Amino acid sequence: GFMSPTVYFPSLVEEALMIEPTETESKETLDRYAEAMLEIAAADPQEIKGSPRSTSISRRLKEWLESQGREVVLTAEPTQDWLGMAVRRANQEDLDPRTESLLFTADRCQHTLRIREWRDQGKVVICDRYFGSTVAYQGASLQETMGENAVPWLMALFVTVLLISDPRTSMRRIGGREEISKFEKEGFLGRVQGIYLMLADESEWEVVDSDGPLDQVAERVRDLVKAYV
Repeated sequence: GFMSPTVYFPSLVEEALMIEPTETESKETLDRYAEAMLEIAAADPQEIKGSPRSTSISRRLKEWLESQGREVVLTAEPTQDWLGMAVRRANQEDLDPRTESLLFTADRCQHTLRIREWRDQGKVVICDRYFGSTVAYQGASLQETMGENAVPWLMALFVTVLLISDPRTSMRRIGGREEISKFEKEGFLGRVQGIYLMLADESEWEVVDSDGPLDQVAERVRDLVKAYV
């Protein structure tokens, strides 16, 4: 019974869920929304902690690397600055996919500079979503296959792990939400995953099935990263 707000999980704050409601929502409506979220969390706290799955795996990988004595930065795209907020607003207002792509690229350009700074400081950087996400999602939106060289300024990465999931499973994880984003459709998610797998094959990414038990998925990702750290 609520208008769907923009929802994201800030990677710099452990166990955080951040919402961006529309400006017309009253305080009473926001209070009811907060109460509903607390009821959901109380009903199945373990399921809440496992969603979204990619963020959960990233946090576990960060904890393991820190236990090995490494200094780790966990970041994500879209970012939390004003460029990242512009990306979210474009999605919320259903702007043209080409416009969205340019906003994603602008956000990533600044983000890449920060990633380079962290890397130069000797830190391990875990980025939850990067250029592959833009290529996959915007490629599906534009009905085109976009190559890796679309952004020549892109830095080289040491290892990219692609977490895949059956689109039907992904839709079940969404649950009974009354409203879903334009990206959250089984057929569209299937096309997105097809482009992801094409990129993974071309770029020799590591591919992990994330539909299994969370502990096993996290262990598999950790084993893949060991060779690089």
